[in-house]
Amino acid sequence: MLSDLKPIFGKVLVILIIVLIYYLITKYSNIELTEETIEPFEETINNEKNNYLKLKETYIKSNNTNNKTLDILYSNHINNEDNEDKSIIWKNKTLDQCIDTCNKLDKCIGFSRDNVLDTEPAQCHPRINSSHCYSNRKGDYKQMSNAINYNTYIKEDSHNTINNCIGDEALTLNRIIFIKTYSMPNKYIGYNNDARVQIIDKETTNFKLKCSFRIEAGKEGSGTVSFLHIDTNKYLCRDKNNDLIFKELSKNSTEHKQRCSFNINDGLTNGIILKSLPIEGEVVDKYITLNNNYLKIKSKSNNNKLDLFTFYIVDAIDNTTIITNKTKMNNSNNKNTIENTQTNNSNSKPNNSNTITETSNRKMNNNINEAFTINLDNNKSLPLYNNLFNENNNSIKIDNYLEDNYLNKNHKNDLMKITKKVNESILDKTLANSINKNQNEYNTIKALNREIESKISQDNLNINKTHDTISHHLNKMRLKDLANDYFFIKSVALNK
Repeated sequence: MLSDLKPIFGKVLVILIIVLIYYLITKYSNIELTEETIEPFEETINNEKNNYLKLKETYIKSNNTNNKTLDILYSNHINNEDNEDKSIIWKNKTLDQCIDTCNKLDKCIGFSRDNVLDTEPAQCHPRINSSHCYSNRKGDYKQMSNAINYNTYIKEDSHNTINNCIGDEALTLNRIIFIKTYSMPNKYIGYNNDARVQIIDKETTNFKLKCSFRIEAGKEGSGTVSFLHIDTNKYLCRDKNNDLIFKELSKNSTEHKQRCSFNINDGLTNGIILKSLPIEGEVVDKYITLNNNYLKIKSKSNNNKLDLFTFYIVDAIDNTTIITNKTKMNNSNNKNTIENTQTNNSNSKPNNSNTITETSNRKMNNNINEAFTINLDNNKSLPLYNNLFNENNNSIKIDNYLEDNYLNKNHKNDLMKITKKVNESILDKTLANSINKNQNEYNTIKALNREIESKISQDNLNINKTHDTISHHLNKMRLKDLANDYFFIKSVALNK
């Protein structure tokens, strides 16, 4: 009897094993599918957060609160049924909810939010521009006092926000900048072999050295800034004759620190005016102003033109187009080729540094190959060609090529992201509450340093590769020229 049942038990056992295997496969497949679905979702949320710059103790004031501003902000708003969101203030929203709402609006560049925890419901104030931005270092007393109650979150690609919202020490200070005049757009504050500060044309030789400053936290007084001239290592300073001069900072003199510190107030057309701190009991406010080719410290009056008091902070990396030395190369016969190549370079958006290098090499090779089509017997008509081998001629500089191709927006964004990582890592709450805070901070910064070093190393390799390519082709051009000269002279000798 039992022997008859054995085949049946065997079949049942096989069926059970098959069912078990099917169950396990289905179970783990669903788990993997769920994980694969969740991870990209979480990654998307984090990427959306990372696309915003957090400016601490900063508030952007709306130009107005009328229906025109609302119409601009919600011009592409799809969810018209959400009446709560269609307002100038988003109430009772967490940080994630405000980011999500702003991302749905093309005209929304960011928002100012109550200075509370990210997860705590609060008010968010969406903005369409950053023209009226105030912080703990920009604005009058009332504007600065109000700004400390907010944090502002701005999309990375928003135009000129970092310069409009001077204040946050991690993102807006300790940067290389230029100071541009309002009344003469081609003139910048700079050093020109004189103790007094002058205005310098952007076409001036060594413009970058003469006009590069680092904006820093003010040396004296809360809410102030100071400007260090990079090349001379001296600060913009007010002397006893109310001239603006370059001077080394004396750490022991409070008055000296006051003379090198300035408040930032609103100027004309989103510009700024730089207010000097009161010295020796002054009761009248005084500001930096143009005085012919120099700068003075004067009070404003009805007779003063505000345009002479107004300046712009210009980022040295983001605005490399103000360096126009490459226009001097347009004397060659292949002018159009060079200009077209530059246009193509500016319009292209490579995905990585390798692509940038390959594109640059290809453009350079095309220019060189086209130059070879020109009759070298008439090379005296080619200034560009002659200048390449003239060591005493400085009209063509290889650093302009490197600047135009490597100090672009893509690399600027990389630097901004690294700066943001440093800021977020140091200020991370879990890090702040850790018993081993100092060690954790050290490890975090060390890891970031390795990342930065790796990035710099890769960029150096790419630059060296480009340099080698350029040198190779320059040598090729030299050899071609020598060969042409040799055969020409040889033919003349044989004809004689």
